[in-house]
Amino acid sequence: MSNISAQEVQQYLFEHDYLRPDELAKRTGTTPDQILALEKAQCIPAASYVVDGEMNVTSSFGTYQLPVTPERYYHPSIEGWVAKALSLTQTRKLSSVAKIVRAEFDKHFEEALNGNPPPWPGGSDYAWNYMIDGTWGICLKNIDMNHLLTKEYARATIREIVSTDAVEKLSSAEREQLIAAILAYRQVTMPFAPHEFDESSTQCEINPAIEKYNIKQEELVS
Repeated sequence: MSNISAQEVQQYLFEHDYLRPDELAKRTGTTPDQILALEKAQCIPAASYVVDGEMNVTSSFGTYQLPVTPERYYHPSIEGWVAKALSLTQTRKLSSVAKIVRAEFDKHFEEALNGNPPPWPGGSDYAWNYMIDGTWGICLKNIDMNHLLTKEYARATIREIVSTDAVEKLSSAEREQLIAAILAYRQVTMPFAPHEFDESSTQCEINPAIEKYNIKQEELVS
């Protein structure tokens, strides 16, 4: 990670259309202050990244260490969350909007499970906590129930196959199941930021499974 530059991370944020509060506000017809208020009230997922620090500026006068104003970056699919929350704020306080957003989240969670156990302990609280702290915006192409459950079910399947196979050889059915899980994971996730890649589920779980079972690239074409 030490060889990753700030410019590379900034380029990643640009290429994947992460939005600053002013950009998100412009897209949704509101203000940056209102975006921050919605986030603080847990009416929308939090910013996935906050960039701050300092800049060294050198000239013939010398070198100056100048603070960088912190900048928040939101996943682009937050736009829909903001639009929905704003519509609710027309007749409700933020605290009431937050309760409605959470209740709808829990409802969609149960509907998506369709009676099946979730891919983690903790039920909807686990998914919600990762929602409001911006975590899902780090890895998912879209922040919605289908994407997050597809990703986590795929991870659970891969972990189960890898952990129970001591001889490093799979049956045909197990291999098909593993490949299907990897394809499902890739379908709903986007590339991780360069500074986080080494700690990501892609690098720590998916790629080791591909290498361990010698899965060819042509097998991963859906």
